[in-house]
Amino acid sequence: MTHKSVIQRLDDAANWTGVPKLAGLVEKRRRSMRWLPIVPLLLAFAGVTLCFARESGFPPGYIAVVFGFSLSVWMPMFGPLKPWGAAAENADERERELRRRAFLVTLWVVAMFGVVSLMMVPAVAEILGWTMDRLTRAMMALGMALFTVFNALPTLYASWATRPLPDEED
Repeated sequence: MTHKSVIQRLDDAANWTGVPKLAGLVEKRRRSMRWLPIVPLLLAFAGVTLCFARESGFPPGYIAVVFGFSLSVWMPMFGPLKPWGAAAENADERERELRRRAFLVTLWVVAMFGVVSLMMVPAVAEILGWTMDRLTRAMMALGMALFTVFNALPTLYASWATRPLPDEED
């Protein structure tokens, strides 16, 4: 009878399932997503527009923003950009440069959108006489839209900056 620690027994149980072997052998397939990232961006901005346009339109607009954000969270996992510091997926110089450019463009867009919206929204709220509640809801929708842009735009940029492989063309 061997005296194994709890951690060793858990490792043995995990190895018995075969999942660790599969995780090491399966190579992830990065795909070009040329049109799919546009969907969450459109949902987010349509939701923000609804939040701004309708006095009582917060729930449908915010639902659209959150749904767009939820879709955008999945973009980096399956898109053409390899994640930062992933041990299983080594990025070469071309992939690192593409990732750098995609994130620089994204950060520029997020910064400009944030600056313009932070100046415009309070001015619009003052002109139209919004209540503090409506202003807060509009700012929450804009914040979620910025997160959506941050998630979806690098995938969109990288997909259009590279040519798809012959077997990926539809």
